[in-house]
Amino acid sequence: MSFDRLRTQVLCETLVGCTDLGQWNTYRAVFESLNLTSEQVHVLKSTLLEDAKDLYFKGLLSLSEAIYSMSRRLYSWATIKAYYSVFYLLRGSLALRDYAIVRNRSLYLLPLKVGESPKKKSSDRYRNDHVCVINVYRDLYANSDMLQSNTVDELNPYEWLMERRNQINYRQREFLDPNPPNFLQLISGLIQSHKLDELITAYVGDTRYLYCFQSNHACLALPIRRLFLTKEEFVKANNSLIFPQEKIDLVRKLLVINSEPLKSVDEFIV
Repeated sequence: MSFDRLRTQVLCETLVGCTDLGQWNTYRAVFESLNLTSEQVHVLKSTLLEDAKDLYFKGLLSLSEAIYSMSRRLYSWATIKAYYSVFYLLRGSLALRDYAIVRNRSLYLLPLKVGESPKKKSSDRYRNDHVCVINVYRDLYANSDMLQSNTVDELNPYEWLMERRNQINYRQREFLDPNPPNFLQLISGLIQSHKLDELITAYVGDTRYLYCFQSNHACLALPIRRLFLTKEEFVKANNSLIFPQEKIDLVRKLLVINSEPLKSVDEFIV
């Protein structure tokens, strides 16, 4: 099976001499002993920035699909997509901040600085891509990320949203659609009262983070705020987020309620 993998993953394989993915695990010791040179850091930063842009768009598209599904009372997959949007945006944010996550059987964190080596993340806190991304982000930015300045139901907000994905995807014996899970009942009531557009406008304007830590709002408020925070990181770093028009058109088609575009649609479009 052939598909485009993350550029930084492929480049790391190439840097240690691996040209056959089937043999990558045999290069594990060589990869672990890698000490980044100035030239390698320069090339890796370029590829990681391109990966960050792709991850950002995956986050934007996932969030748009979540809003589209929720407007049609398809709450189960809307929840899963809302979670995935945050996962992609956090990984994109790490990439933008020069942290690569590379897989060679285990997951490794590779800071793009001269002399740095891959750091194996082997404990249970990093057992798969999802908990690894969330916990690495917690390790690095718990004190500076406003979305980690409070909890949702006494959980880290990113962990809370992942648990909602797990509840829907793995723990409930059935999808409840068109009825909402308990944490979406308030949003569902507003959707049925034709107030989803107003609600999303409120989330977009919530620069005080009033909704992000409330369990009956967080499923949408949290990924919307994460999207804008990650976008701001691109802007501050003077890195453009320019996507093909067909991708932008796709997002616009999803951010529609009752045949009308969201009032805040332009806030989502880069």
